[in-house]
Amino acid sequence: METKQSNTSLYRTVWRWHFYAGIIFAPLLIILAVTGSIYLFKPQIEQVLYQDYQEVTPLGDKLPASQQIENVKELYPEAVVTKYHPGDNASRSSEVSITSNNESLTIFIDPYTGKSIES
Repeated sequence: METKQSNTSLYRTVWRWHFYAGIIFAPLLIILAVTGSIYLFKPQIEQVLYQDYQEVTPLGDKLPASQQIENVKELYPEAVVTKYHPGDNASRSSEVSITSNNESLTIFIDPYTGKSIES
């Protein structure tokens, strides 16, 4: 009879600690799942968030990348250009990443007119 009681006691202890571990680690796992999903779907999320900045009307030939970068330098003379990303298709804006006053910014440029796209 004592062996059965000992097994039941051990069983309850194990499941109690299993419950406590679940309570402690469940919030961490939920945070990891949410942030991982955001990272996984980043391109789709950015497409929705920046749709007004990324869509342009094709107007003929695109300006060369050097001219687009020069236009950004005129708008932000103290900034350092860190990255240039041309549009993926004809109706997509170019993205120029800059650093100004220890702050990173992305400037969306209409590749046909060279103008900054602002809201």
